[in-house]
Amino acid sequence: MAISDIAYSYCPTNRYLYYKKVEKKRPALTLASFKGRTIDEFIQEIYQKIYDYSVGINLRNFNLLDDVRKTLNTRVDELEGAFDYDKFPVTPIKRDVDEFFENLKKLVYHETLCASSLISHRVSNLYDINLETEMRILFPFDFKLKITAPTLGVSGSAAIDFLIRQSIIGEIKSEQWHKFYNLGLAGYALAYEADRMENVNLGVVVCPTFYNNRHIPIYRNRTNIRVIIEAWRLMFL
Repeated sequence: MAISDIAYSYCPTNRYLYYKKVEKKRPALTLASFKGRTIDEFIQEIYQKIYDYSVGINLRNFNLLDDVRKTLNTRVDELEGAFDYDKFPVTPIKRDVDEFFENLKKLVYHETLCASSLISHRVSNLYDINLETEMRILFPFDFKLKITAPTLGVSGSAAIDFLIRQSIIGEIKSEQWHKFYNLGLAGYALAYEADRMENVNLGVVVCPTFYNNRHIPIYRNRTNIRVIIEAWRLMFL
């Protein structure tokens, strides 16, 4: 089973798990599930665009804030243009769809602003600089690490959203916070330890929340790195 199937009890009747494992059917697509999948993939895409741009351009022409933001906003426009209302059994409200894609541009604004500031600060402090090396120092992320832990009943298709410095597990969630996300961190920690034979005791959940009256998403304090405590591990098991 997938770690999410074990840890994330979205439905008290577990009907989604029943559909997937017994009926072999995918749960019906909803706007909420579309948002979750899109944000999960898009945050990785933001990082990759920033990385590729930074290591592939001369410092004289370095303008990450404008160049990468423009590229990513164009990508949001492409995603919005490809959105198909007919794929949803219950047609989403257009206002909600428009708001979601506008929120993606808020995410682009915030992430490119932060990345540009961090990289520019490093550039301003070093005369001789290798941007590829600096990118690995500033953003030591590895995305979608495949893991398998048959002793825990975890399938080979399990993947950690991202890993920081080979020691901190990261999960990406969309908009609404749930306490059982902590169990997901514990599950991935147990699976990673079983697969790699290395201890991992820290984790972070990235869960951006958007508001109409704010141009910057709120990450709250839940994005702080936390200790994956023994109680979460036992609850997962």
